[in-house]
Amino acid sequence: MKIRKANVKDVKELALLHLQIFDNFFMSSLGVGFLKSYYKTAIKYSKTICLVSVDDNGNIQGFVLGRVQTRGYLKKLLIRGLPTFFIQGVTLIFTNPKILLRLAKNLEKKGQKNGFNDKQNYSEIGLIGVKPELKGRGIGHQLLHVFEKEAKEQGAKKLSLTTDYYNNEHTLKVYKAWGFEIYYDFISYPNRRMYRLIKDI
Repeated sequence: MKIRKANVKDVKELALLHLQIFDNFFMSSLGVGFLKSYYKTAIKYSKTICLVSVDDNGNIQGFVLGRVQTRGYLKKLLIRGLPTFFIQGVTLIFTNPKILLRLAKNLEKKGQKNGFNDKQNYSEIGLIGVKPELKGRGIGHQLLHVFEKEAKEQGAKKLSLTTDYYNNEHTLKVYKAWGFEIYYDFISYPNRRMYRLIKDI
């Protein structure tokens, strides 16, 4: 197993892997075209950290994608990829217009969550996943470890991520074993209760 930085040549494989790992998640419902645009834009943005784990044949086993600075990241990413995202948005208007509303709501990352003032002064993992058949081999933990190192080298002192509140005991246990603690819980649009976890790095 080798962990390296992702590049634009990985975009198609990352998009397809995303659909496999996160098949019931919101971003997957936006389609492979949107995912390819998202990963391409994110990888080219200097504030992004995107790492892949590859086997001896160079096939991607898993990946982690996140940002060095959380505050304002998604809006800046959207602006950078506006021409590409605009094309995807026009397609969604005709195929599934309600999804655009949800996407817009997800971009509204307010600092106030259920009375908790989140200043977003941390690096954040947005996505981390491993091929289902390869889970339990420590790939995710290694990806996290290298991500932490990259973020720390760029000045980060804390690392955060979110996960589901309900029916998610196993994942929460894994994250706690990796050093994360519950920071607060919140409701994301439209009505999904989530934990934000955080750790010092």
